[in-house]
Amino acid sequence: MNEQTEFVNIDSDVQNLNIEHEEEPTGTSMTVEGRRIVNVQHLCTKMFCGKCQVRLHFQDIVKEHKMGLASYFTFKCPLDICQHRTVIGTDTRSAHGPFDVNSKAVLGIFFYSDYISQ
Repeated sequence: MNEQTEFVNIDSDVQNLNIEHEEEPTGTSMTVEGRRIVNVQHLCTKMFCGKCQVRLHFQDIVKEHKMGLASYFTFKCPLDICQHRTVIGTDTRSAHGPFDVNSKAVLGIFFYSDYISQ
């Protein structure tokens, strides 16, 4: 079964991101281990299938692409008739820029190092 998988990004910040999409075996999900910094409000508002709009759950994650402190999760729609893949970021991004959490971490280091040196 080697059908073309269509990916729709409902997160507008993902438009120009080149994430390699590998076909995973049917019926699989990945276990996301470890800790993440997540903008909960942002993620919750985006966790809907990009095709049929059904609610997505963390158990529907099939792939993760880490970018610094943030990630892109690829969700597989739980409906058997849909099976659509949707990519959602764990934080907001400025237009064509880094994730906000990554920018804030760098700024925090600069401000903290300036504070310590005084």
